[in-house]
Amino acid sequence: MQQLGVEAQPYRLRDYLWLEMARWLREEEPSFAGLDPEVAQDLAGELTSVRFAIDSSGRTVIESKDAMKKRRLRSCDLADSLAATFFTTGVIGKGAAIFEIVRRQAEARKVATAG
Repeated sequence: MQQLGVEAQPYRLRDYLWLEMARWLREEEPSFAGLDPEVAQDLAGELTSVRFAIDSSGRTVIESKDAMKKRRLRSCDLADSLAATFFTTGVIGKGAAIFEIVRRQAEARKVATAG
């Protein structure tokens, strides 16, 4: 995977999934127009708030949830769900699975906050 002209080598599975998701977002430029506007805004916020670093072995490491908590950010559950869709093939087809997972996450969050 190319990132800034350098071959990105992930450290863990989560790092690999996030790098694949970033590549897909960058190259395919998907539209999230079909999502509830609040969910789309939450997803965009999560996707842009996570940091990454290069470790001493040159591997790309996505910021941990603990590090995000220290920065007073909430957990990036929507973005992690989106990244998880890249697990089986590393490539997303038409994207139906993405919208279903994000929709379910949003519904669960609404139920949790309403109760």
